[in-house]
Order: sequence, then structure tokens, then C-alpha cells
Amino acid sequence: MLKSNKKSFALNATLLAIGGLICKIIGAVYRIPLVKLLSASGMGLYQTAFPIFTILLTLSSGGIAQTISALINQDENNATRGIVNAGFWVVTLATFSLSIILYFLSPILADI
Repeated sequence: MLKSNKKSFALNATLLAIGGLICKIIGAVYRIPLVKLLSASGMGLYQTAFPIFTILLTLSSGGIAQTISALINQDENNATRGIVNAGFWVVTLATFSLSIILYFLSPILADI
């Protein structure tokens, strides 16, 4: 049984690495045309706003996916659908709330 756990771990680690690589490729694919479209001044504005976006993105989703994964892994009552559903609503509510906050703070952030 120990060997199957090692194989499972290796497979999961490989899948995570492949997923990370795909995310990096997608990031490069959208970024290259964006530079051409926005030019230097537009990219300067983009680079000033992007850190705020990433902070809010991290706040809205950070740790939730790992928590859902751990709960599903420990699930003995076959409540997986309920766990995923609850996680979906938590992420949706957090994202919506932070979007509204960002919308109302945008004039202040633009002045800064």
C-alpha cells in the first residue's frame, strides 16, 4: 500500500507541475499581444494597477482551493458535492465583495 501512495503522490505532483506550466504559457500568450496593443505608456499604467488586482485576487481565493481539497480528501460521508458547492459560494461572495470595494475605491487609487 505504501508504493501506491508514492505513485499517487508522484502523479499528483506531476499534474500540478504541468498545470503550473500551462498557466505560465497562458500568461505569456496574453501578455505579448497586450504589450503591442497598449504601448509603453499603457503598460506603465497596467503595471501600476496590476499589483492591486493580484492582492485582491489573493485575498478572494487564497487558501480556499487547498482547504476544499483537504476537506474532500478527508471526507468520509460522501459530502463532496456539498463541500464543492459551499466553496464555490464562498469564493463567489469574496470575489463579489472585493470587486465592489475596488469599484468604490478606484477614484482614490487612481489619484494615488
